[in-house]
Amino acid sequence: MFHQRWFKVTIVMTTLLVVLLTTGTIYQSNATAHDMSLYPAPGELITVDGFDMHIYCIGEGSPTVVFEAGLGGTYMDWVLVQPHIAEQTRTCAYDRSGMGYSDFVGASLDTQATAERLHQLLNEAQIEAPYILVGHSVGGIHVRSFHKLYAEDVVGMVLIDSSHENQGQYLPEQPVIVDALYAVAPLLARIGILRSLGIADQNIVTDHLTLEQIAQSSVLYNRNDFWLALQAENQMATVNTSQQTAPSSMADLPLIVISQNVAGMEETEPEMANLWLDLQSELAMLSTNSKHIIAENSGHYVHYDQPQIVIDTILRMLQTL
Repeated sequence: MFHQRWFKVTIVMTTLLVVLLTTGTIYQSNATAHDMSLYPAPGELITVDGFDMHIYCIGEGSPTVVFEAGLGGTYMDWVLVQPHIAEQTRTCAYDRSGMGYSDFVGASLDTQATAERLHQLLNEAQIEAPYILVGHSVGGIHVRSFHKLYAEDVVGMVLIDSSHENQGQYLPEQPVIVDALYAVAPLLARIGILRSLGIADQNIVTDHLTLEQIAQSSVLYNRNDFWLALQAENQMATVNTSQQTAPSSMADLPLIVISQNVAGMEETEPEMANLWLDLQSELAMLSTNSKHIIAENSGHYVHYDQPQIVIDTILRMLQTL
């Protein structure tokens, strides 16, 4: 009798779990479809190696300014900057694998593969060189990889609080709990839990964005592919920032490095603050034609905290080319 009772309880609990999982999956699928109908991709969807990649280009002129977002970023990371640069020349922001409106390729891409896919995307979209590359955080590593592979296409570079290829040797490792959260997030997203609890929306940097832009960002961060891609990008970011060789020299390429003010970091982690500034200075020395700017009122996301600094920096570079 005891075993029969627990068998019945197990059956009931299993049935409830299946119902909850099924209901959550349907909820997530329907909500995503509704989101995409309200906010379709504003740019072009270009097929690269069998997968659609989203690229959003506005403005006319040459060189083309190409924006590369940081970890988990989308083309919308540049909404406060891109329109202003587009008044002077052509600009293109895009979504990496699984981010924004781009398909997830189903694998982790190292920085060389990321640069190669961007190059192919620009070719397929008929966005001709020359380019000024703008990279934030780990996106800085990607644009340096692009320059290493296609130096003849690049006439300038702006790095925004960029990651460093060797920082893994000096900065603390990512807590294990963070890796665990990245690992479980794709499942929670697929059954609608992240959406229903509003967890995905916490990725949105809301400062200075309109309600419409916040709503569109929410759509992109609540896609299933975003969380799969974020998990893959997090894993590969560790690889990309733990390289044994130093970043490649860029000779006399016009280079401007914009770094955050580490004052807040100095209060809690002074050693990390000093290390970060040292790494930023190393990046500025990759070219003999460089300038290093500290954004005094910014954290890591300078293009949100002080977008005018980024705008002015890119426009000044345009004027000197």
